[in-house]
Amino acid sequence: MTNLVKPKRKGNYKAGPGRPPGRKNNRTLELEEASQKAAAQIDEAFDGDAHAFRWVCFQRSLSPAHLKAFLEGLSDFDDIEAEEKALDFVQNHSSFHEALIFLTNWPALDRAARLVLDRSGEADGNHYDIFTPVADALAEKYPLAATLALRTMIDFALNQARTKRYRHAARHLMDCENLATRIEDFGAHEDHQAFEDRIRDQHGRKSSFWSLIDLGGP
Repeated sequence: MTNLVKPKRKGNYKAGPGRPPGRKNNRTLELEEASQKAAAQIDEAFDGDAHAFRWVCFQRSLSPAHLKAFLEGLSDFDDIEAEEKALDFVQNHSSFHEALIFLTNWPALDRAARLVLDRSGEADGNHYDIFTPVADALAEKYPLAATLALRTMIDFALNQARTKRYRHAARHLMDCENLATRIEDFGAHEDHQAFEDRIRDQHGRKSSFWSLIDLGGP
């Protein structure tokens, strides 16, 4: 359950640089390690109350395994209510990135999309290992949220002049253009043309990036 399974995409959207199938990204491994440490720290405090123990482990580490175990111990009706409560907790978690990883992996893609739309200002585009699979997962049903995930990586690459990422950023920009054809309302966010105009204005001298776009893609 901890690995992202990329859904099949329609249209011209292309996946960005990802990981080989079946491999966990570094952040997922870190969260699993944190989950194990949290379990060791609070094990004695619950003295055999496994149900409460699993809930606290989940809250401390956002561990899908602990939440799944917690829900399996409930009745058919209670587990639905408890799952919603747990997902509400995740959606309001202080760590945007950890919450996004959890909601995408669970999966609760509608909530992951809402998290991106509501809290995109907290996104760190350096985490391409997070935002690439998130964009892949959201692209089919939530093209605006997928676009914001891609823009996060584009902005980071250009703002930080990460030239080794320009090829990926150029591909992401082209993916955004394709996704834009399925977005009826950008809401408070820039439409695609406004976004491209802004980054051209800010980074127009980065010819090694724009040459990839002007030639039709990397």
